[in-house]
Amino acid sequence: EKTKEEYNIGDSDTVSAQYVIALPTVLGLLEELLYILLGAAGIVFVGGATYYLAEKLVDKIRNSSYDYFLAYISNDKKLYVGPAVDFSTAKAIVLDRGDIFARRQDLAYKLAKAVSEYAHAGIRHDDKPHDSDDPNYFPHYHIIFNPYSRQPHIFYPY
Repeated sequence: EKTKEEYNIGDSDTVSAQYVIALPTVLGLLEELLYILLGAAGIVFVGGATYYLAEKLVDKIRNSSYDYFLAYISNDKKLYVGPAVDFSTAKAIVLDRGDIFARRQDLAYKLAKAVSEYAHAGIRHDDKPHDSDDPNYFPHYHIIFNPYSRQPHIFYPY
């Protein structure tokens, strides 16, 4: 819409503002477009860290010298893997109801057992997809603090 405001530039030129640009709307659209493009590439940013689609990183994780990685489940149920963390940090993340991706099943179980013993919580193992053969499904352990709280995951590759 026209603003009808006028600004003097120098001695003789007068400029009228023609339209108000809705900058927040433009930035919101750019942010959404960037999210769509990066999501299609298998990349998301969470808390300032870069996470990659898990199915694209399986071989690198298996061959990594690190045992644990931050994990993130998107709203559309895709699993992403983030930065590597040590055992103590991984344990703290799971105790805070966050998700972890372990390099191997035995490491996932070791972490699940440590959290379970520390918090007097249960463990449930899911090694088959809940719904179908999803390429983004990974077997995992749930830590069951109580039936009403979020049950964090400790994923591992097939």
